[in-house]
Amino acid sequence: MALIVEARRTAAQPVDSLNPGVVLPKYNETVVQNVCREMRMLDTDMNATIQPWLNVHGGRAENEVPDDGVQAAMMMYHVAKVRNKRILLAYVQSRLDRLRDLYWASGGALHHLLGNATLRERISPHEVDFLRKYHEQVVVARAEYEFGDILDLTSGIDKPPKDLIVTIRALTDLGDVHTDDGTINLRRGERLDITRSAVEHLIVQGFLEEVPK
Repeated sequence: MALIVEARRTAAQPVDSLNPGVVLPKYNETVVQNVCREMRMLDTDMNATIQPWLNVHGGRAENEVPDDGVQAAMMMYHVAKVRNKRILLAYVQSRLDRLRDLYWASGGALHHLLGNATLRERISPHEVDFLRKYHEQVVVARAEYEFGDILDLTSGIDKPPKDLIVTIRALTDLGDVHTDDGTINLRRGERLDITRSAVEHLIVQGFLEEVPK
């Protein structure tokens, strides 16, 4: 039940691309391993329960079934294993869903996510691999369908852009930033007119803000 409680709490947390580590609890390796160990024990108990009957009746009578006691025990072990499996899958899926949300909230900036020390210490090595492979698939999709300048898959869709050129203000010192429009140097508080597609990912990540015209 501890994993289910964690999954529900994670789903209830709003996504924050500026502080991705605070919306995802630390991967509960201990509980996951305990649940896996319990499933192996249930499997061992199930085999031990049915084996005596198989030694006597196995392969000799197709229509014969174990007595009620054996059937009840087998059903109990089976239900317990299925329950544990569903809990594990729900827990893992809830974390992967949140990682995907964080990926898109950060504008597809994988380096930004994995560079966050708080988030990095809270996710497992398998989840790091998931993020990297997911990012690779997004890159392949963008190249394969030639979205290019037509559509930026990583840009936000909550507020569709009205202008191609926007005025932005740096919220922190970024230094030299390489964009499609060339290299720009951004210091905190500086304003700049630039094409939206060149800095959309920085706006989504919270490093820049759009200045209303």
